[in-house]
This record gives sequence, structure tokens and C-alpha cells, in this order.
Amino acid sequence: MTIADREADFYDLFACPRRQGSDFLIRATQNRCLVDCEQRLWETLEATYSIVAWRLLWLTYLARCSPDTSCEEVLETHEWQILYATIHHQLYPHAAPPTLAEVVNWIARLGGFLGRSHDGSPGVKVLWRGLSRLHDIVQGWLVCQSLVIN
Repeated sequence: MTIADREADFYDLFACPRRQGSDFLIRATQNRCLVDCEQRLWETLEATYSIVAWRLLWLTYLARCSPDTSCEEVLETHEWQILYATIHHQLYPHAAPPTLAEVVNWIARLGGFLGRSHDGSPGVKVLWRGLSRLHDIVQGWLVCQSLVIN
């Protein structure tokens, strides 16, 4: 089946009248090994999410067990500096890097953590969101830096 045939099949499927509540059936040929590809995709996703989950859990417990540790054990120098500038809208004023507890709180704020007095410590979910946003912000900063240098 070529691409044009599949597009025509989809057009016919959507154009033909059908009963309300009937489901769509999209056919796939056996020689494409969709089951095998899907299995490999799930294995890759599971491995990736396991690494991300381990890093988030490690970051959460490290911040709770040793909050006075330097943040440079977890983040690169440019990452925590960008994080500080994003949260506070200014450059970091001190010579020593911030503590891990401060950085985890900033990451959680990026993820939607409000940090009120009765909220407790940030959880894994807001840290995941915050790290995802931090990664995007750092990538944007690195692209801008490469454009300025070149």
C-alpha cells in the first residue's frame, strides 16, 4: 500500500456516512511489524522515564536530607545562574553558589509550586515540571549565546 493509497483510504473513511457512536478502524498491513515497533518504543520510553524518575527522586531526597549542599553537585554553573536570573530577574549577587534547598525551591517554583508556609516541601511532580521548563530555558539561552558568539 503506498502513501497515496492510505491517504485515499483515510479520505474515504472520513467522507462516508456512518452511524453515531461508531468507531474508526484504521487497518495496517502485517509486514510493517507494528507490534514489534510498538514494543521497542515502549521499552525505550520506559528506560527514559526510569532515568528521569530516578533523577527526580534523587534530587528530592538529596534536597531534604542535605539541604546545605552546594547546588553544583546537581546542576551545572550556567544552569543555576540561568535559573536564578529567571526567578529573580537579576544576576546572582554572591560569590558562592546557592544551596541545594534554595535551587530545588526555585525549580519547584518554575513547576508551579507556590511555596506558602503550610505547603511543605515540593514534590516530584512540580520538580519534573520545573526541570522540564528549566531545560527549555537553558536550551534557549545556549542558542542565544551561540548566535552572539558566531
